[in-house]
Amino acid sequence: MELLKKVESDRLTGSPPTLTIQSTFEIPPSAFDAVAPKKSWTSESCGLGWTFNLKPNGYAVHNGILTKMTACQLYINFDAAFLSQPTHQIKSVQCVLDRREGLGLTDCNVDLCKNDLPVTSSVHIGALVHFSSGVTLPTTLTCLVALAPRMEARVGGRLGTERIASFTLDSMTGEHFVDTKVYAYTRRSRGGAINPHSFFIHSTIVHQYGCEPLSLLFGKAEDFHSENALLDLHRLPESKESLVAVDYQDDSDLEDEDEVDARGHHSHEPKIAQEHLQSIPVDSEDESKDPKGEKRSDTASSISQETTLPHIVRNASHAEIFEVVGQYQNALRYGRIKVLSNGAYRTWHAIIQYIYTGRIEFAPLRSTKRPRPTSKACSPKSVYRIAAEYGMDALKTLAFEEVSSNITVDNVLEEIFSSFAHMYPEVYDFCMRNVIQWRKTSEIQTGILVRLQDYGEVVMEDHEKKTMKEIVARLIP
Repeated sequence: MELLKKVESDRLTGSPPTLTIQSTFEIPPSAFDAVAPKKSWTSESCGLGWTFNLKPNGYAVHNGILTKMTACQLYINFDAAFLSQPTHQIKSVQCVLDRREGLGLTDCNVDLCKNDLPVTSSVHIGALVHFSSGVTLPTTLTCLVALAPRMEARVGGRLGTERIASFTLDSMTGEHFVDTKVYAYTRRSRGGAINPHSFFIHSTIVHQYGCEPLSLLFGKAEDFHSENALLDLHRLPESKESLVAVDYQDDSDLEDEDEVDARGHHSHEPKIAQEHLQSIPVDSEDESKDPKGEKRSDTASSISQETTLPHIVRNASHAEIFEVVGQYQNALRYGRIKVLSNGAYRTWHAIIQYIYTGRIEFAPLRSTKRPRPTSKACSPKSVYRIAAEYGMDALKTLAFEEVSSNITVDNVLEEIFSSFAHMYPEVYDFCMRNVIQWRKTSEIQTGILVRLQDYGEVVMEDHEKKTMKEIVARLIP
């Protein structure tokens, strides 16, 4: 491994929070010499923790002749410290090769640009030089790395721990740390969903994330104030115990009724406690008396006799409401219930955790046949779908990167023919590019022949037929 030396110290341009760091290197003639032994060149450490690598390829056949053809592949490598920092992301990398007269460089790509780099340790920028004709003088390579703040770092001016800490401190003075109980479904059944499970949130934390559609969903933009409502957070109406239809039937975060693990249990049950949807029992001997035997107020009595749930008490004085809270500490509290029908429990739980902490754990695509690593790992497709619906661009990008990193020659056909790819052009186009790239492999050729047979037997969905027509048009000139 040879060293690419810097011509000068890195230069910093732009103004916070958007920055550009320029690094300039000297490339010796031997880097372009196809006759010399193949060598890889690596730069000194640059910027906030990255290096550049140049990997020559050597001889190649051009127009039937063995030619001094050097495709110098350029990479940028990020160290672990930069990848783990929470504030900035790489927006683009631009690399410019000095092509002054007399250097001997011909037919070169002198200007490469890579936008929206994935969060990985090594990224291929491109082929920098295609042909060499006796390079005798050193040349210079200038690399411009543009950084921008991560989306989650811009939200509300405060990140995860600091933002949540303020609510923790408020709870010390009696403020409620949660004001909303969220229900979402865990299991698919005959086209619908069943088994709602719950988790708690503070709607203000969600609101401070800065996504207006989410604020609307969880009530902050509906002029909802938790101190104005008192409800039974431990009971869900029977009408909400199942969902008639599922927005996205292929959602892998919804488990099928007969899906069991190796021990014969439903796979999520050992990890997630079953939610009891029945009401909390009230003393049947005398509902109008408190534990001390004294008569309860009319407000308390009306609550215990009310059968419509979730129960909400409004238009009562604060003194009356506090009295009720004291008598029913395990059953009543300030807040609201939100039942979500457009995503699975596992998906929404992971998304809210991401809003709180900036972290999310993805499961492999079902088409990879790899197991879910933990019970909380969620489908990147399901997260992508909800992030797209609510305009959560940073989360959508993370989910897309996870989806694309799971697509291989073994499962790309299954993915491109899926209803998910049909719904989202970005995913469909990514799959199509890979089908074209891998068209000469046995996996793609065999898979297309099998699906052509399905096409002839009219067993395809309409979107699958449309996909097949486009693949055939692309592969057959």
